[in-house]
Amino acid sequence: MEKKLFIAPEDIKKLTTLKGQCFASDKIMVEGKQIGYMYRERAQFRNDSGWRFLAGDEDAAYLANPENIGVYDMNTVANYDEAILPLLKVSRGTAFIRNKKGALVEDFAYEDDSPQKYFPVEKEDEEEEEKTEEEKVAAAPVKSTAEIRVEGASVAKLDETQRAALMEYYKNSIGEISYTIRDDEPEDVSVDVVVIPPSNGHDFYTLATVGMSAADMTVAEGSDAPKRVELMIMLPSQWPLDKNERGGAKQGFAWPFAWLRKIGHIPFRYKSALNVGRIVPNGAPAKPIMQSSGVCGVALDKLRVMDVKEFTLPGEGENKVQFLCLVPVFQAEMDLKAKSGADAMFAKMYETEFKQVVDPKRKSAVGFSIGSIFGK
Repeated sequence: MEKKLFIAPEDIKKLTTLKGQCFASDKIMVEGKQIGYMYRERAQFRNDSGWRFLAGDEDAAYLANPENIGVYDMNTVANYDEAILPLLKVSRGTAFIRNKKGALVEDFAYEDDSPQKYFPVEKEDEEEEEKTEEEKVAAAPVKSTAEIRVEGASVAKLDETQRAALMEYYKNSIGEISYTIRDDEPEDVSVDVVVIPPSNGHDFYTLATVGMSAADMTVAEGSDAPKRVELMIMLPSQWPLDKNERGGAKQGFAWPFAWLRKIGHIPFRYKSALNVGRIVPNGAPAKPIMQSSGVCGVALDKLRVMDVKEFTLPGEGENKVQFLCLVPVFQAEMDLKAKSGADAMFAKMYETEFKQVVDPKRKSAVGFSIGSIFGK
């Protein structure tokens, strides 16, 4: 039966000359809902643009029914939501999500190594490849992801006793806290960031999250990933931090705060977990994070430069908290991890003069990267 589209064919305007076709959910094309999520993957057939469009409230059963999905030209879909027009020429492996303010913003947690995540294409006579733990995490259930994106989740927060205990632990283990940058718009957990100046023999700043440990992450069965974590990143003593600046640092130097928050929300927004070796690239293709360096992603590592042990929050249950360190990495290093695993990547990095403290002048430990060649 032919579908009755929300916008009649005679009412479609010419908005784009971009060629190609795309998949779109009936939630958009028939029911007229706003596009809540869009991503571009590898083309599956001739003239396929690679674009996929979701309203955001589709569950796994809905998307498993091919009758709920249609193939359309790009101009038709653009008529349903003109906000997508400036985004249509981005490269494959990029996704956008509609935030609470109604804007489509880049979804850095989207991983292009899990194609057909929402629109599966049947493959004939092909054995399913063994997935890595990271790929299994990326392929979280669609229903949970869609529910979080559309409905939002209640914000989990540490109670006053737990927060005070964690702050005191930071003070005793690392040093006095200089100031705190509050999470003004928490989504699922409140990810505040505290700044600890050089002290106790540490010649670097420590930025540490406060709030992620208020809730358990979704850990796959058999995984060794911790259930509760807080994140840290270490910056050289000359890093231009300033509590009076928005973001806690001078313009161009505030990215560590943003990345702590960005990664802090990933496990709760996408029902996944964080563990040593997890990498989050800066877009797809990955772009430089710092103007002075070609690093274009962040890896999670165990703390090696400080003796900060596992911490137990006060209250019922175990509530054990582990600490992970953010380490900026180059594309070549990320490629090595994808090929040979996180242990091989870290082994290669630590063979050099690499240290966990961020070094804007660091060179890739694995040959050359495009960023380092051009001095970006």
